[in-house]
Amino acid sequence: MRLFLSLLLSASLVPAQTASQQKKAVTRPAPAAAKPKPAKAPAKEPEWRIERITVEGNKIYTENQILEAAGLRLRMVGNKQVFDAARDKLLATGAFENIGYRYQPSAANTGFDVSLQVQEVQQVYPYKFEGLPAEDKELQEVLKKSDLLLGNKLPATETILKRYSAALQRYLEGRGFRNQVQAKVRLEGENELMVVFGPDRPPITVAEIRFTGTTVIPEAALRRAVAESGIGIVYQESRFRRMLEYTVKPLYDERGRLAAAFTKIETAPAEKVRGIVVTVAVDEGDVYTLKNVTVTGTELKPTFAIGEPANMKRVGEEVDTLLTALRRKGYLKAAAAVDRKLEPKAKSADLYVTVSTGPQFTMGRLTLKGLDILGEAAIKRLWGLKEGEPFDGTYPEHFLKRIEQDQVFDNLKKTKAETRVSEEEKIVDVTLHFQ
Repeated sequence: MRLFLSLLLSASLVPAQTASQQKKAVTRPAPAAAKPKPAKAPAKEPEWRIERITVEGNKIYTENQILEAAGLRLRMVGNKQVFDAARDKLLATGAFENIGYRYQPSAANTGFDVSLQVQEVQQVYPYKFEGLPAEDKELQEVLKKSDLLLGNKLPATETILKRYSAALQRYLEGRGFRNQVQAKVRLEGENELMVVFGPDRPPITVAEIRFTGTTVIPEAALRRAVAESGIGIVYQESRFRRMLEYTVKPLYDERGRLAAAFTKIETAPAEKVRGIVVTVAVDEGDVYTLKNVTVTGTELKPTFAIGEPANMKRVGEEVDTLLTALRRKGYLKAAAAVDRKLEPKAKSADLYVTVSTGPQFTMGRLTLKGLDILGEAAIKRLWGLKEGEPFDGTYPEHFLKRIEQDQVFDNLKKTKAETRVSEEEKIVDVTLHFQ
């Protein structure tokens, strides 16, 4: 009995198991480790538009040139990548030592204010073309297309000279040019350095000039006319033709043969010297009669030989006489242009002389140097131009010659006249030196 009660008490102390607890325990997997949250992407720089651009430090190139070369303009979207690319473009030109930039939000906080700081290459030189088969203007346009920064002078950096030479090379190869274009910095004159673009081999020069078809003017006379200007020059046909217009054409114009022309130019290697022989075929044309001359721009009317062969040398002398008369009236900048209209059937010519007088200048102050009081008084009495009168540009030299010829002073060794022209006041001050 006592044993039964003990067992009963022991059983009452053990909690009863539920049916589910009596089943085999299910093993649950451990919870997975928490995944780290992805890092936030860095905030994008705002791609605002450029509202204001300034350039600092430029002296050689204009702000517009620099901005165009950099590829920057107002209202374009800007950010650091855009400004880095603009800086690199400018450095690649070879025209700058250094480039910096700053950008910040505009005052209204609606865009960027951008500032470029440039340090230009300071050693810049004028340039020219020599021995290349094209006109200077034509070659300059080639360089302008290859570089927006090209001006009257250029930096002689290796980058620029190579780029320009390559641009000229590509252009001239299309014309059959087989030499290599190179650029050299060369001393021109006494103290001026210049960049010269030319072939890598010595250029072809003119060794001899011949003329065919000449009867009115002997060939020997034409050869003498071109000897100084034509022999030894680098040959380029268009330049050679211009030389003929300046040296040979006036000889025919003087004889009234206003339609004379150089119909064909041929070249061949010279036999005994290095260079070429240039042969010029001349069509001397007919004699033209001077039919009429119209002068505009002045009331002065020179006399021309109407009805006679149109001697253009004599016409030029008459125009020079007209300009001298105007300059004696104070029109120191007087100039004239002569145009011609030819009538081939009638073999006659009408000339149109257009005169530009410019402003009239008056006599200013007279200053005498090298004379005593008595000498100054004598010169002032003889001096004929009064202050405020139209200034005669020929008078000072003419006056001193008369002083010497009339032996106004004993032991007079030397005289000199100096003029100082005031463009703003339109007066001329004269200083006479006596020694």
